[in-house]
Amino acid sequence: PGEAIEVLPDYINSTVAPEKQQLNYSSKIYPKLTKGDITTKPIGPASKWTGFYMGLDGDRFDQVTTSIIGIDKVENEFTLIGPSTDRVIDLSNIDASLYPKLKVKLFIQDDTNRTPAKLRHWTVLYEGLPEGTIFPVNGYTLNLDTVAENQPYKYQTSFKNISTYTLDSLKILAFTKNISSQKIDTLLHIKSKSLLANDTVLIDFSIPTIDKKGLNELIVQVNADGEVPEQSLANNTLIKGYYVTGDVKNPILDVTFDGAHIMNKDIVSPLPVITMLAKDDNKYLFIDDPNQFEVKLKSPGVDSFIQLNTNNANFTFKPAQQSSDKAELVYLPDKLVNGTYTLSVQVYDKNNNKSAEIPYMIDFKVVNESTVSRVYPYPNPFTTSTKFVFTLTGERIPDVMNIQIFTVTGKMVKTISLNDMGNLRIGNNITDYAWDGTDEFGDPLANGVYMYKVSAKINGKSIELNEDKNSNLFKNDLGKLYIMR
Repeated sequence: PGEAIEVLPDYINSTVAPEKQQLNYSSKIYPKLTKGDITTKPIGPASKWTGFYMGLDGDRFDQVTTSIIGIDKVENEFTLIGPSTDRVIDLSNIDASLYPKLKVKLFIQDDTNRTPAKLRHWTVLYEGLPEGTIFPVNGYTLNLDTVAENQPYKYQTSFKNISTYTLDSLKILAFTKNISSQKIDTLLHIKSKSLLANDTVLIDFSIPTIDKKGLNELIVQVNADGEVPEQSLANNTLIKGYYVTGDVKNPILDVTFDGAHIMNKDIVSPLPVITMLAKDDNKYLFIDDPNQFEVKLKSPGVDSFIQLNTNNANFTFKPAQQSSDKAELVYLPDKLVNGTYTLSVQVYDKNNNKSAEIPYMIDFKVVNESTVSRVYPYPNPFTTSTKFVFTLTGERIPDVMNIQIFTVTGKMVKTISLNDMGNLRIGNNITDYAWDGTDEFGDPLANGVYMYKVSAKINGKSIELNEDKNSNLFKNDLGKLYIMR
């Protein structure tokens, strides 16, 4: 009894008569062989090899041999023992530091019955290696995929011995790589303590983000070179990608002279206090270096600017220490001569964003002689109150300055003193004080025309009057003002 395959001619599709058709058939025949072998997968790694034994069922015609194959650290294979007919083999003479892994090869031959011996079991005895893994349970705070440049960025994880063997001191390496520049920065390069079974070492450090704009990778490696034998190094490396954003917003610049904003070609003191304030919204990169200010000055009669050294003694600098701060650069020039100057200021943040495409630029005039211009009420006429507008030149404001108001008959009804006027400065002034049209006793004056006269002194000497195009409106240095309620 058995089975057979019958091959027939093609009665349907072929035009050739069945008796003239050529019939083809092929098949594989598997006869019983007289010999064969079987090899284990790699066994180990081991710290010490002990022995090998196996159980085998066969007959007197079976020829069985065993070979022990050593595998070195670079995966080269060498036959260390055999072929041997022994069922029990001592492996203690094999150096596990040279051959951390083994294979066992079994060869069986039966020329008579062609039946292989039946392998019941084979066993290799050895002492294993410790095994560790990066273990994020105790930390792993790198949970942001995107951070701003210079934003504090902490990383924390651990490495755990998950075996029953002690792990010797391990080399721990952490570094970052910027994908664009390919620049690598080492963050950590230390050796851990020895780790007992189930022991853990904490890994934590800060990741710098300055000059790391774009895509980056954090790589943490523990025992990456296999200096300490382990079962596997596949779980000893962690790679984490993160993105660092750059700052594209401009800083804001503000410039004042003696505490006030001036108009182009305004008069200032020969010894002005020029204050430059810079504000940047960046929460992590501050304007904290005077060299981030570019200050240029063009003097009278000179066609080109001179860039000033913001680190010299004429400058004082107060850095911003948090995002809400303003960086302050104060320039105290040596005494300036008469003439028109041009100041140019530009400020840059740490990402080289500048305050404006065109620098802040302003012309200002210096007059060293102490003078006072004509004083004009504003508004004039007035209904409720008026202030006084005038210009001072020189190095200092007057010690004494009075505005005296008279009736048309010459009776003085009001004196406004320097202290009444409020804060004054060299240059254009409008008084803080607003006169409400009352006399010295606070009683309202009648509607109509009133005269006023100004006097100003420094060190007891009257200050020179600086005439202007409207000086013809004054007679005997008396001006007019009008009350219209």
